[in-house]
Amino acid sequence: MPHTYWNAGAGELHQTVTLEPALQHERFFESVYGLAAEGFTPERRTFKNALLGAGLVVEHHTWLAEVPMTLQRVVFPPLAALARMLGFRVWKPEFTGSPASQPDSSSLR
Repeated sequence: MPHTYWNAGAGELHQTVTLEPALQHERFFESVYGLAAEGFTPERRTFKNALLGAGLVVEHHTWLAEVPMTLQRVVFPPLAALARMLGFRVWKPEFTGSPASQPDSSSLR
């Protein structure tokens, strides 16, 4: 089901979410917050960020709610493949606080 997360108010937002089955969602959020700490944000319109964004979408199967799926399925996989060829990774071991999370071979830098 298409959806998105945002804070519609001016104050701090606390949200509790249950994902069943959770699959790799913990790694997705580790990736998002780890990359944000390194300067990646969707608002920064850079080539590197476009590649990392494509990598997040493809690696974690978290498609964008506001972009047609047909377009995403055509555009994002080649961009994610280019990111991998250039050595970009969307998940790094230092992004996790849990030793149970281990990178897989499809991770991007």
